[in-house]
Amino acid sequence: MNEYTPNNYALAERTDGKTVLWLKAAAKKHHIYIAGTFLLRESDCTYNAMLLVAPDGHIGRYDRIKKPP
Repeated sequence: MNEYTPNNYALAERTDGKTVLWLKAAAKKHHIYIAGTFLLRESDCTYNAMLLVAPDGHIGRYDRIKKPP
């Protein structure tokens, strides 16, 4: 069951946050593509975003849900 509560939204990160930095470092170190989802904060909205990170640092992104603050 998915629950989107204020506590979940408070944990949302930006694209320069620790989760994306970790994904980029792991993809580069292991020469792999990594996909993952998390709550992404950008400007004044929060997204349920899926990122695909390439070994060269390129990031593909799909936003499933957009929620204003």
